[in-house]
Amino acid sequence: EAEGFDDCLMLDWRGQVAEATGANVFFVKDGKIHTPTPDCFLNGLTRQTVIDLLKQKDVEVIERRGDIVDVRFN
Repeated sequence: EAEGFDDCLMLDWRGQVAEATGANVFFVKDGKIHTPTPDCFLNGLTRQTVIDLLKQKDVEVIERRGDIVDVRFN
C-alpha cells in the first residue's frame, strides 16, 4: 500500500497464479475467459456463479494452471 498498490495476485505453492487477496482471477484472451484451476484454493460460490453466468452467455471458460512469469496459461 505504501507503494500505491491496493491488491496483489496470490500464488499457490507451485508459484502459479491462484487468486487475488480478496478476489478471483479471470483473464480474457482471444474472446475466451481463462481462470486458474481451483486445486490449491477455495472454489467459492462467487467464482462458480461467475463461471456459470459466462457459460450461460456462451462464453468459453478455460480453467488452467497459471504461470505468473508471462501471464500465460500452461
